[in-house]
Amino acid sequence: MWTLRFLLITSLALIFPMSQAAEKPVLVDINTASQYELMTLHGVGEKKAEAILKYRELHGLFQSTYEITEVYGIGDKLFEYNEPTMIVTFPKEETTVLPPLPELTTPKNTSSSTASKKTSETMRY
Repeated sequence: MWTLRFLLITSLALIFPMSQAAEKPVLVDINTASQYELMTLHGVGEKKAEAILKYRELHGLFQSTYEITEVYGIGDKLFEYNEPTMIVTFPKEETTVLPPLPELTTPKNTSSSTASKKTSETMRY
């Protein structure tokens, strides 16, 4: 009886792998995705991926995922189907961190006669 149950469970595991059911959908950032990555979206082939890249080049980054519907060939139905897998991020601009400035000291107020004595003393050999 135990072997029959074992065989039944292993055969079901081969037919319906658990890993496929537990996989998370891959998110595609439409602001940074390459043509190949855009083609992983349902209904987006080579031509539509090229159109998305061209739109991004001409108009800049997408401000929302819905803005992709402004790309020629991508309508509301295609957007609704892919909406759960699309995201929009905005790359951070690189900033240069400068080292801290050295502390400034104010010179002491010295009289001109003292300054001339010091220079004449240091010049003696």
